[in-house]
Amino acid sequence: MASALRAFVQCVPGVEGLLLRELAELGVGRRVRAEAGGVSLWAAGQRELWTLATQTLIADAIRVRVGGTFRATNFEQLINGTRRSVAPALRAFAREPSALDLRVRCKRSRLWHTDAVAQRVAETLSLGARERLAARGEEDPPPLVLSMRLLRDEVEASIEAASTLHVRGCKPHATDSQLNETVAAACVRAALESVPDVPPAIWDPFCGSGTLLLEAALLFARRRTGSALVGARLLTAERLPLARFAAHDGEGYAAFLRQAVASAEAPADPAVPRCRLYASDASERAARACAHNAQHALGEQGVTVLGALDFERAAALVPDNALVLANIPWRVHGPADAEARLYARLGAVLRARARVGARVFVLSGNERFVQRSGCSWRALVRCRVGGAPAHFLQLEDRR
Repeated sequence: MASALRAFVQCVPGVEGLLLRELAELGVGRRVRAEAGGVSLWAAGQRELWTLATQTLIADAIRVRVGGTFRATNFEQLINGTRRSVAPALRAFAREPSALDLRVRCKRSRLWHTDAVAQRVAETLSLGARERLAARGEEDPPPLVLSMRLLRDEVEASIEAASTLHVRGCKPHATDSQLNETVAAACVRAALESVPDVPPAIWDPFCGSGTLLLEAALLFARRRTGSALVGARLLTAERLPLARFAAHDGEGYAAFLRQAVASAEAPADPAVPRCRLYASDASERAARACAHNAQHALGEQGVTVLGALDFERAAALVPDNALVLANIPWRVHGPADAEARLYARLGAVLRARARVGARVFVLSGNERFVQRSGCSWRALVRCRVGGAPAHFLQLEDRR
């Protein structure tokens, strides 16, 4: 494998700037550039790739470039470019090229038929993943994924180094319509970038399965100890696609993971300010799920779950200066005016906390929330969650 790796770090569209700043905090990558849907960078080598794959909280996937970019306006150029550029570089990643799964995307190129492109590339590289997939056992790992992208007649090959990074292994208990972890991590980072110091406490009044607070805990752990690889995440890190690269240093990676877990579990420096995490939810099922997940991921001292409480009752149990961080209900079932009444009640509680100095941040996918809450909001992040537009908002009204 080349000592310098080119990579593309994929994220939810709309959070590229936050991902860029996270990578700078991790100290990985050179010649870093934000693009639509992610960040492209040069990594120094395998260890930097390992750090990126196991410590990023905002990225969804990481692809490593295979060979150089070449131009192809016809099939002959595609075949020759694949043979000269992709085939030699692929040896560092795939022990058996026939086991690769090939994915092709064509956009604004004269070679626009994806199946025809895939056929030529597969024949040139002797790929046969589709036939091998049918013979896979349930315990076999999924095949490595080789992607060929044709954009404006420029061909670029990449192989998946890390995928489904939102699966942390920290949440054995789920709730309905739970928030994607990488979106939650982006919201946490956006909120903390907007406050001058580490808040003394964070309260999520709609905790669900605890996603936002768990992501806050992982970010705080990484900043205190240098690692967010808590024990619950170790299994997912061991199964990343990069661990099956032909040139992968298995012993070095195992030692790297042991060190990362040990760092995350080391006692925190008492001089570093700690942040207490409070959770509540009107749903008893959600409150139980949050408590179980927090215990599984963080241990006894992770999150204080106040129980199944309406946000108005829970507010009395939370310190006045606690930062409010919530994924509010996007849809409210019940009578026709149920949504308006809920948002108005919530707005009153949030304004009251803001008046005593608390910072308030919410993720909303309902365009009526801003008006019905009766508050003034500023959008920090605009993205899409589950295909729906969503805004991460900061309360500005402190009257």
